Amino acid sequence: MFKDLLLPETRKCRTITLEMVGKYGDLLGPIETTVAMISLEDKRLVDEEVFYAYLALQEDPLRAFPEETLPFHLQRAAADGLRAQPVTLHELKQLFGFLAESVENRSWLPDDRAYLKWVAAWLKLVDDKEVAALKQQYNAFGKKHRIPPQQMRQLLATLR
Repeated sequence: MFKDLLLPETRKCRTITLEMVGKYGDLLGPIETTVAMISLEDKRLVDEEVFYAYLALQEDPLRAFPEETLPFHLQRAAADGLRAQPVTLHELKQLFGFLAESVENRSWLPDDRAYLKWVAAWLKLVDDKEVAALKQQYNAFGKKHRIPPQQMRQLLATLR
């Protein structure tokens, strides 16, 4: 689907860290926007499905996925991102791994759509009322489990 959009591999294999993610915004943006838009339309979609779609794409981003599956839509979004910001295959795999970690980082919340709700709020695709409800849910969970206030502030800051 997008092999011709990838940059040639180099001898220097880069490990993508959290601090570097902003550099890949033109590529990550279309992917996360696609998953958020799909989740707003399909309330049955859960984080686990997104996690496994990201893992499948990390393993082989060039694999031919059946049309109308989540990995297929995410590949199309990645192709759009690659047109704006070409990367190597190695980097693309690492970015899908980073996205899988983003899902996993919200697995501690008692909600099977925690990542999907977070990404929709982060992208400002939901209204202020939904963001406020999400923040309230996070705060209640944080207090119940004695999560340090500084850690909760960092998490809540990502919502808007």
